[in-house]
Amino acid sequence: MPEKLYALLLKLYPKHFRGTYGDEALRLVRERARDEKGFLSGLRLVLDLLADLAISLPREYSNAPTTPVAAQPVDGDLTFQLLDERPPNPALLFLAGIFQPCCFGHA
Repeated sequence: MPEKLYALLLKLYPKHFRGTYGDEALRLVRERARDEKGFLSGLRLVLDLLADLAISLPREYSNAPTTPVAAQPVDGDLTFQLLDERPPNPALLFLAGIFQPCCFGHA
């Protein structure tokens, strides 16, 4: 179960991180899950994975290569065009919706 959970959580990380560390991270979680016996040990593993996610996910996105953005004036208004054709990651939009009200106040 922790391995499947971590495989889902790993999808929240940037692509370059998953490509570099994804297989090794899954292997480590698999080995730890094998060594952890009992409900409390399994629960501790899941809590450790969630704590690691909370700490490392923002750090990895702050270190991730950024996608260039082009600014072009249209009818006197400044608009932005993303040069990346992929849609935004739904998990990141969800996290942004959670953290935006508590961290940046209301407009």
